[in-house]
Amino acid sequence: RAQALVLSDGEGETGEREKRPHITRAEMETSELPQLSAATNAGEREEQRGEQEERRLLEGHVKKEDVKEEDVKTETVKKEDEESWEREGVSGGSGGPKRRTRRSVNQNLGRTFCWATCSDTGQPCENKVPKGSNIPYCEFHLREGDGALEVVDHPTVGKIVVARVDLEKGYKMVHWGKRCRWRGCKGHDKAMSFRPNGGVIDPSGFKGQQVQYMACPGPSERSNTKVTTVCFGKTYDRNLVGREIETTEPLKKNTQLLQWYGSKDWFAARDVPRRNVGTKEYPAPLRRRKEKKKVAQTSILVPRSCSDLGGRLFEYSLHKCVGVVKEIAYKVFPELCKEKNQEIVAVPTFQCALFDLSSEQATITNEVGVEMNKLHLNFVTFESIVYKELTQLGYFCDSVDPLTGCAMHSSCGIRYSEVVGMQMLLGHEVIKLENVSFSVHPDFRMKSYPVTFFSNAPYEMINEKIQEALFQLQVTNILGLYNTLNTDII
Repeated sequence: RAQALVLSDGEGETGEREKRPHITRAEMETSELPQLSAATNAGEREEQRGEQEERRLLEGHVKKEDVKEEDVKTETVKKEDEESWEREGVSGGSGGPKRRTRRSVNQNLGRTFCWATCSDTGQPCENKVPKGSNIPYCEFHLREGDGALEVVDHPTVGKIVVARVDLEKGYKMVHWGKRCRWRGCKGHDKAMSFRPNGGVIDPSGFKGQQVQYMACPGPSERSNTKVTTVCFGKTYDRNLVGREIETTEPLKKNTQLLQWYGSKDWFAARDVPRRNVGTKEYPAPLRRRKEKKKVAQTSILVPRSCSDLGGRLFEYSLHKCVGVVKEIAYKVFPELCKEKNQEIVAVPTFQCALFDLSSEQATITNEVGVEMNKLHLNFVTFESIVYKELTQLGYFCDSVDPLTGCAMHSSCGIRYSEVVGMQMLLGHEVIKLENVSFSVHPDFRMKSYPVTFFSNAPYEMINEKIQEALFQLQVTNILGLYNTLNTDII
């Protein structure tokens, strides 16, 4: 196209030369029209072509057939909106289209009315989009942001975006800003690509642009938004432009809106570790990837039973060890190998903690560590009574130390994994957080504190000693509270 501008009278098309001014090669070299350099990088050459085509379009040097099909569609939508404005008037009239909401989402339909939600009412905004604007927001929400979203501070990653109200699946937002070249972009970390050869969307400097602060999901989290192919504005538009973003699942209030940044190289280039961003106050959705459940290789002797242990809900059950579980018990407790044909009973126990005991929550506050010490002391006190009663009767009894995974009383063998044990004994779900496996209790979820002990005593006797130990500890706690009250009164 650049060569066509300097053709002689006998070479070019006469009709085209009459429509546009003649430019000599000398004028071209001194003009502001960028020239194609012999750049070795294909991306730079494509960017230069886009800049050159933009100048020609703005200066009227491009034929109508050269305008991209996407721009024609955008212009058509804009004309339709302008026509509806003329029919309705600024204050709204009966002749134009009425404000309608989408079927499955409580949000305005089309681009005539604002897409935002009012923060005070929780209902779609009733204002219209300013005439000639590409972004489907009214002046107020373009300046202040969507009332359905809120930008808050995060303890580790800066600012994040959370849902101020419950959002349905498919709620639409716009990543908008000023269109510019990548080299001239001020907010590289928050920019988003626009149309082909259309540069990027730079949201820096706009207070009402909230979605620019969406965090990237961590290794154990998943994204709950997606960028669609809908764009607002023409390829070389000088006004504000944007791209459509919508939620991929229903979001509860205070849930973070997460957007996948596209590559792990984004973090490597900035020397920033990729980490989970979910917190107790602003949770993030976890990945749905789950390990396959293994079939429980035991037979239930005594079903689940609940009681109180040191002020915490306590649950236990008795299982007959067979197959792989029995082989693991022999390796963890070598003294059990003295009698190969004996029946071994496994007693998995659980305590319901006050907090989530996962590694993510454990790093937020020291209260989790204090709670785990409390649960460990409860089990050791309970287990010592059962151990003493069964060993005095000549039976083997030992438990797995929850701190080390080794035998607590007898000679130590291999380490025992409570996660694998609970999966094989009870078929519990297993999830991974930060490459650490956790057993998920069906009722306590991530608040469970699991510990298992084994014995070769008859299961009726084991159950009886467990009931006696729990009753003894409950009586002791009641007497302790009674003495404390009497002391306070005195």
